[in-house]
Amino acid sequence: MTIKENNILNNQYIDFDIFVTSDENLIPESNQFRHLVVFQGNKEVEQLKSFLEKILQAAKVDVQKDVFLINADAKERFRFIDIKKKAPIEFVLFFGVHPKQFGLNFQFQKYQPFQFNNCHFLVADDLSAIQENKQLKGALWNSLKSLYKL
Repeated sequence: MTIKENNILNNQYIDFDIFVTSDENLIPESNQFRHLVVFQGNKEVEQLKSFLEKILQAAKVDVQKDVFLINADAKERFRFIDIKKKAPIEFVLFFGVHPKQFGLNFQFQKYQPFQFNNCHFLVADDLSAIQENKQLKGALWNSLKSLYKL
């Protein structure tokens, strides 16, 4: 008789995703980041960061002081709650990344800011798509004006 390994990640009885979170210390213990920006940049990361900084500066966000950027790989998984415990995050922006990757099982519409647990969220298209499309740029700007009350 052989014993099968009990692997909860391959369980047939649970109807929701279970994932192993990264054990990296993403955010230093002592910080004052109020904004978490998650984007997926496999190519031209520096160009995307520069584009993102221009957008956030136009929205009157101090990128150097208040923003923590995460370039999330599609396979990477983190728990937002663990990040929130380390930083006083008030705003979370997802660009081309689904909130489920961070343990947030939200119903959302792109470019529609929403609030949950004293935190404001915005989900948008991938930064490279926004950079190339004037309509997406406009949708993002209108969302940011609503989010930051500009």
